[in-house]
Amino acid sequence: MVVGAADRLVANRYALKTGLRSSELGTVWHAEDTLLGREVVVREIVFPPWLAGAERRATQTSVLHEAGAVARLNHPGVVTLFDVVTDHHGIFIVTELVQAPSLADLVLAEGPLPPRRVAEIGAEVASVLETAHSAGIVHRDVKPANVMVRRDGGVRLAGFGATPLQGVPQLA
Repeated sequence: MVVGAADRLVANRYALKTGLRSSELGTVWHAEDTLLGREVVVREIVFPPWLAGAERRATQTSVLHEAGAVARLNHPGVVTLFDVVTDHHGIFIVTELVQAPSLADLVLAEGPLPPRRVAEIGAEVASVLETAHSAGIVHRDVKPANVMVRRDGGVRLAGFGATPLQGVPQLA
């Protein structure tokens, strides 16, 4: 679902343009960093309304801790985390905008990929995960929609930002 941003400005810096996708955890926005004049992705973390008090604070702390750990990852296959902003509206994780289709989009457009290419993509994703795991980070949301496949053949893994929320019980 694509939604408009209603001219929202986060932290007096990130102008939200278009919602790229939404889930129970929030919205991923295409945005502009007005300070540096570049396009970015902003993941707005929305905590469930029933998550309150100490549990909410613990989850927020966990998200911020995980974002800090992801920002320190040093691997060319990790989507670069630029900033984490907290304000009265919530937590916003700002990453680079990777101009590449996701693996899900690629397969949808082209059909099954050749086995050799699948193995190359898998090896690159495994390399990213090995680096993350050695830093104590578990992705928890590896899926074709989070694997960006660039024209030059490189692979970037996105979706690290909100992984601590996966452990929060969800209402049916």
